[in-house]
Amino acid sequence: MRDCLIVFTAGRVRRLFLIATVAVFAIGGCAVAPRAAIDYVGDPTPIGVGALTEDTVVGAYTSEFQVETGAGDRIVLVLHDGGVARMMTEPADGALPTVEVGVWRIERMRIVVELSGTREEKHESPVSIAFDLVDDTLIVIESDAERYASPGLSLVLFNPDPTRSIAGTAWTLVAIEMMDGSVRQAGDGDRYTAEFAHDGSFAGRADCNRIAGRYVDIDAQLRFGALASTRVACASDSLYDRYVRALDDAHSFVLADGELFVAFGPDSGILRLKPLE
Repeated sequence: MRDCLIVFTAGRVRRLFLIATVAVFAIGGCAVAPRAAIDYVGDPTPIGVGALTEDTVVGAYTSEFQVETGAGDRIVLVLHDGGVARMMTEPADGALPTVEVGVWRIERMRIVVELSGTREEKHESPVSIAFDLVDDTLIVIESDAERYASPGLSLVLFNPDPTRSIAGTAWTLVAIEMMDGSVRQAGDGDRYTAEFAHDGSFAGRADCNRIAGRYVDIDAQLRFGALASTRVACASDSLYDRYVRALDDAHSFVLADGELFVAFGPDSGILRLKPLE
């Protein structure tokens, strides 16, 4: 795990992004602008009091663990303030990760996470996981799901100030800013858009075409599944190909100054988007 300072220079625009790298994803650690909605099921249980407090527990944690179907799957557990929990399971085979949502609380000096379901559907009953917190590490001590019950399974804190989800937000492209300093402006009108639904579905416009698919975001990680697109021939100056390729290669995002910055790569550039009105 390491921190990278990436400097983007595009014309007169100079942007600084602090990104913590975890596994194959880049994790944004920058300050967050207006808070996007978090999609969870049910109301958070009030946080407990004592040696463990919300301030000492909130954060993003990660680990690799063994499952019956194979080894090397990675999980990222994000405990947001207010008792909101989100857990991503990233399969070792490269398939699109799954995000489960729920709540967390402090109970008898343990941290209890209850996952109510995925974005697509609820579990038949909530999955409960209890942790001890030792320094900056969550250690599983009890679970009613076999995949989280590995003896001594631990998740290490990598970001104490986790980024909010972009679920429920919609954006329009301002420009594509490349690492070599070149900038392609999107032009007038909402010709290139991105809409992130609460159920994990994605829809947008890419000039004269419509695009759709699924996305996963957790603590500034962003990944799209295969995107479907209409195939109308656009004008010669269209950014259709550049925009769709950038979405396919997206790996992280930052919310700053009311805008959304999506990094794609490796080390290729940034999609700069503003809220869609």
